[in-house]
Amino acid sequence: MSLPALLGGGRWRLLAGLAVSGAAQAAASLAMALAVREAFAGPGWRAAGAVAAAALGLGLMRAWERVGAERLGQAYVVAAREGLFRHLVHLAPAARARPSRGGVVLRLVHDLGAVRLWLTQGLARLVVAGMVVAGALAAMGLHSPRLALAVGAVLVAGGALQWRLGPGLRRATRAARRARARLATEVGERAAALAVIQAFGQWRRERARVRRRSRDLAAAMVRRARHAGALRGTAEVTAGLAWAALVLVGGAEMAAGRLAAGDLVAGLTLAALLAPRVRELGRVHEYWQGARVARERLEAFLALPARAPGRGRALPAGGGRVRFEGVRVGTALAPLEADVAPGRVVALVGPNGAGKSTLIGLVNGMAAPDAGRVLLDGVDVAEVAPRALRAAVSVLAPDLPLLRGTVRRNVLYRAPAVGEGAYRRLAARVGLAAAGRDGARRVGEGGRGLSAGERQRAALARALAGGCRVLLLDEPEGGLDAEGIEAVAALLRERPCTVLLATHRRELAALADEVWLLEAGRVVARGRPAEVLAAAGRWTPRPVVAGAQG
Repeated sequence: MSLPALLGGGRWRLLAGLAVSGAAQAAASLAMALAVREAFAGPGWRAAGAVAAAALGLGLMRAWERVGAERLGQAYVVAAREGLFRHLVHLAPAARARPSRGGVVLRLVHDLGAVRLWLTQGLARLVVAGMVVAGALAAMGLHSPRLALAVGAVLVAGGALQWRLGPGLRRATRAARRARARLATEVGERAAALAVIQAFGQWRRERARVRRRSRDLAAAMVRRARHAGALRGTAEVTAGLAWAALVLVGGAEMAAGRLAAGDLVAGLTLAALLAPRVRELGRVHEYWQGARVARERLEAFLALPARAPGRGRALPAGGGRVRFEGVRVGTALAPLEADVAPGRVVALVGPNGAGKSTLIGLVNGMAAPDAGRVLLDGVDVAEVAPRALRAAVSVLAPDLPLLRGTVRRNVLYRAPAVGEGAYRRLAARVGLAAAGRDGARRVGEGGRGLSAGERQRAALARALAGGCRVLLLDEPEGGLDAEGIEAVAALLRERPCTVLLATHRRELAALADEVWLLEAGRVVARGRPAEVLAAAGRWTPRPVVAGAQG
């Protein structure tokens, strides 16, 4: 995937409109200069009216230019942001952990903002101001080629000097971008862990970390400002020297009788109108360098591997048979050969870090094996279209939090099209009565506003919404009281589909058709629950405490 073309999707029409505006502004500037020359020859209402009309036209076209430029920039940003977000949500398992939360926000907001600035303040000004400057030089050339040549030479020299200063600005912009990324990552991580900081009283320590990052960014921005200031200073000097060249050469031309006084005044009028445009052109290079650095980071992000949701194989009809063929994941999971028949419940038990969650993540494609493959109804899950895989496999896991919104929105997140009746049945099934009759209770980021038990019940209901072939339950008992665990037990007794259950509760594991005991990434025992649990040895899950609070 790549960034959209700057002028694709019909955006070239907006740029063409800006070019027309530039031509019109050049014509208005010329009309004003001619009116001033006429007024110099003989003051009158006609000349004054012409100057006023030209000024009004320039003002209206400048206003239209600003709106047109913003439309151009926003049209691109909307298309690019949509593509970046699409790429983000379809990142491959190996790439999912690489971009930090702060880094993602930086790309979707700041980097795209830099590209927008290039389009609205850089490219748009380059087109419009370039046409105004070219028109002014052409008008000067009609009356005095020497005058136009002198002013043009100054402008070319100033542009060449700015080009030489560009690489330094680009390096400083990259350094500032890195410092901003580090600060954004720091702040994003700390904002997501405010409760941890407050609970352990580490606000001073974290404040010092943010202060260091802020100072690094401030220093980088000052260094960038020096380079940007040099560019802007060059533009100011260029505008001043162009004016000086006009006065010097124009005076010499007039003294030699090759230029009338009225023509010189008209040239000075054009120079006065030209100076702001030269200053605008001086900032174009700054915006371009910022956009180049931003596009480098955006393209690096888009280079991360991803899978399109509709690309891949369809799943054949089946009951949810899962087969592991020589599956290995680094040191987390040793090579595994195993088969889970359709409709069976398999419990994965063992100590923390044994590989239970890794094994579950392989089935729905959230993790990728280093060797071997996982088959779902005879098809490698790595080859199944993601949309088809998500419809067939549902999951409850500790690292899949609730989203900001309402309880109802979260419960129906996997299957938003199901009706109100289905929602109420799901809520009743998991004991989510505290959510209210219509599920309108508000939920904050990560499930804030609900107790741990309520969050787990909502997550369980979400996993059940819409049905599936395979249900993955990674420690579903987390945060639940005895009543909540009984709801999980009732689900296991129903056997609604193939179920893989990772649990630390012996009574839940006992409800499975088969138990796999994992230790240090290896399945060391496999068989009937009574046999495996009796031989579990060091694995001693806690019993349910009646009346425990969720």
